[in-house]
Formats: sequence, C-alpha cells, structure tokens
Amino acid sequence: MRDLRRIILVVFLSICCFIGFGFLPNGELIYLVLLGAVLIISLAAGTRHLSIPARTFITTQIFCWNFMLCLLGRTVEPGITRGNTYMVLLYFGTYGFVPGLCLLRLWNWKLGAIFLSSLLPVGFALALVVAGIEEQVFIIKYRDTGIGPTPRWTVGMHWLAYDWDTGLLYGSD
Repeated sequence: MRDLRRIILVVFLSICCFIGFGFLPNGELIYLVLLGAVLIISLAAGTRHLSIPARTFITTQIFCWNFMLCLLGRTVEPGITRGNTYMVLLYFGTYGFVPGLCLLRLWNWKLGAIFLSSLLPVGFALALVVAGIEEQVFIIKYRDTGIGPTPRWTVGMHWLAYDWDTGLLYGSD
C-alpha cells in the first residue's frame, strides 16, 4: 500500500513536471534535453539500480512524451482523418518508439512489453480526447461570430478557423 501511494504521487508529480515545462519559455527544448538525460540514465542503470519511484517517473515521462507526439500529429487538421492518423503514426514511429524501448530495460520483459505496446494506444486516445475537446470549445466560442486562422491552444504552431456561414471548422499546420 505504501508503494502504491508513492507511485501515485510520483505519477502526479511527473505529469505536473511535464505540464509545467509547457509554460516556460523554451520549455519544450528544456524538456527534450532533460528527457534525453533521463533516458540515458535509465538505459545505463536499468532495473537493478533504480528505485520503483525513479522507474515510475521515467515511465510516466515516456508516456507524456508520446502523448505530446500524438497530439502534435492529431492537430494537423480538425477531426479524425486519414491525414492526421498518418501523422500520429509517423511522429510516433520517428520520435516515440525508440524512447519507448527504454521501458524494456526499466522493467522486467513482460511488464516492459506491456508498457511498450500500450504507448501508442494510450497516447493517441488522450490526444483524441484533448484535441476533440479543444475543437468543440472553439466551435462553441465562435459559432455566433466565426473567426479566421487562430493558433490552437494545444499546439501553437497549428491553427483552427471557424466559418460562421457554413458552420465548418478548418485547420492546418
């Protein structure tokens, strides 16, 4: 029971750390450098030398990283389309799978394989929920007036626009 409380606390702190870096100037770059250092430590230390809270923190950061990649791919256009599903798979395959391999070193093979196989489904599902909520809130906010290209609040380099006359939501990167 004591380990479960520590794990829950570490997961909460890890997610807060991930979110907190999003508010810093150049926070993405700082996060990327720190994530790289954490992954190198996890590969060097492995299961035998890291405590359960340390392994939990690293595992949560890997899941957060993959969520961010899935969100980046999901927000290239509104809705669930073949194009943004392809982008999610491309970003995950290019930038997310290799860090996920660290999970095999952090945990025993069975648990590591379970975590690795759940990276894409969990990240994509969370990205669908977050981007879908953002798009619905955007429509509600601008359905009476419409608005031109506006940066998304989830991924600032992507944009959304709402055409009041047709009632359609547009977006791109």
